[in-house]
Amino acid sequence: MRTRSALVLALASVALVANQAPSDPESGTIDPPPGSLDYVEGLPARNWAFGKLLWQGPEPCDESSCEAAYNASPLFILVQRQAYCCGSPGYTLMIVGRVKGCASVSYYLVGSEHLVHMADLDRLKLVQRHVSGIAAAIQDRCDVGVKTEIPTTALIRLKP
Repeated sequence: MRTRSALVLALASVALVANQAPSDPESGTIDPPPGSLDYVEGLPARNWAFGKLLWQGPEPCDESSCEAAYNASPLFILVQRQAYCCGSPGYTLMIVGRVKGCASVSYYLVGSEHLVHMADLDRLKLVQRHVSGIAAAIQDRCDVGVKTEIPTTALIRLKP
């Protein structure tokens, strides 16, 4: 009877592991951390703005660079896809959250080597999860009274 119980437990463990979603890749680090997002405050409020390099102007995204910024002042979110960053082929994806007047920054940085195996929908869900998580974390860290939820559906435009 003990052997049978152990076998059932082992099979249940295997089934549980097989049904778990793969974990997100760990974030890389940047030293120094991402800078100010003050320019995002000048973008339309409560809408995603897209562009090649938004701090330079409204030039459309291209294969080498695409940014999406959300102005929910005092909360600012930037999602950046940049080709050939950091000395390796592929692209990097970085999500940054800042609150005006707060020195803290929250970010997630991952290279395409961790993303290329993902289906487009799974990659979008990863970005959406991290945008929501970073927005919540930076608002908590900076003691923002009324929390802002960030809509993420438009981020499908960032796909490589």
